[in-house]
Amino acid sequence: MQDFWSFQAKDLINVLILLVTVWAIYFGPIRAVVVARREETKAARIKQKAEIFASLMKTRRFQLDAEHVSALNLIQVYFNDEAAVLASYKAYIRLLSRRALPGIADDSLFKERDDAFIDLVSEIARALGYPQDKKELQELAYSPEGWATDNATIKKLHSLMVEVFEQRRAIPITNLVSVAQNNPFPPAPSDN
Repeated sequence: MQDFWSFQAKDLINVLILLVTVWAIYFGPIRAVVVARREETKAARIKQKAEIFASLMKTRRFQLDAEHVSALNLIQVYFNDEAAVLASYKAYIRLLSRRALPGIADDSLFKERDDAFIDLVSEIARALGYPQDKKELQELAYSPEGWATDNATIKKLHSLMVEVFEQRRAIPITNLVSVAQNNPFPPAPSDN
């Protein structure tokens, strides 16, 4: 009788091993795919966060650049799990939405905006694990003066063109070269 129970126990153990093996063969690859997809999603999210950070760093001296604005607008999407980043983002956006009084140069508003932007970039760097000093973020950004001059010229030309197209300004036409000086033909005879 003892052999009977030991024989059944062996069979039971073999059946359990068989069931576990079948379960592992069937569910193992499924679980592996789920884990791999989760890791890919996590890596893609980290990559997006890093791209936003890189865009903000590239354009920190050109805050009207389209890439800068796009990166700002994506912060809510990709940093929705970072409370400190979202708090800095909201504070910065509120300052961007606040308008300076017309005709009054409010340097304190622009200083506040710059400080809030540096706080935002610093929080994003911290969330990504990049060591960044706020003072260095603010001071170690390069923008050629020629770019600012070019942008100012383009803005001026754009506003002049808008005035011309809206018929608020005429196109000035001046004769820069005297026709008599550069005319290869003799003057027309006079009837005197």
